[in-house]
Amino acid sequence: VADSRGYALAEDVMARESMPPFDNSAMDGFAVRAADVAGASQTSPAVLRIVGTIAAGATDLPCVRPAEAARIMTGAQIPPGVDSVVPVELTDTWDGEHRMSRAAESMADPARVRVFAPVRPSDHVRRAGESVAAGALVLSRGERLGPAQIAMLLSAGVFETAVHALPRIGVISTGDELVTDAAPLRAGQIRDSNRPGLLAAIADQGFVGVDLGAARDDADEI
Repeated sequence: VADSRGYALAEDVMARESMPPFDNSAMDGFAVRAADVAGASQTSPAVLRIVGTIAAGATDLPCVRPAEAARIMTGAQIPPGVDSVVPVELTDTWDGEHRMSRAAESMADPARVRVFAPVRPSDHVRRAGESVAAGALVLSRGERLGPAQIAMLLSAGVFETAVHALPRIGVISTGDELVTDAAPLRAGQIRDSNRPGLLAAIADQGFVGVDLGAARDDADEI
């Protein structure tokens, strides 16, 4: 598939894996229970205890209980016990006595997060198979493979597929009246413009054009 740019699919292609393959966060923020922040506002934030940090690729996930949250990065797995993600822009962290600025977060590990807006269940969560479910049709026979199609197939776990080569199209000009270079025209002559124009049109469509040159009005030469 990685080498298939410009070819046409010779078969329907089904996803071999779900995309995404697991529930993950669509935002940097905090994984929470929506019920715990249902009444959060700028004047009355919900305060939750932070129980861990989940980076993209992490497999050791904390269990988040009521009134708790886990710091989470975009693409990281959703831990057990939560149903939504609060974007980091809607929070600040708190050590129990003082608000911690974002700059301070690199120097201290705040024990609490304050959430200033509610979220609904599944907010900012990409569910497993949300884009493509395993076994679903990804691309149909005959579709041309370009950058987006190649990325889609690989994301769905497809590494090989059958393709057709695109047509090679030969273009030949015929006519005693044609001039193929920059020489001055003589009486009755015209420039050979259709062949270069057609070759350019073929290339614009992504096909392979073969320049067969020009021939005089002679059956054997043609």
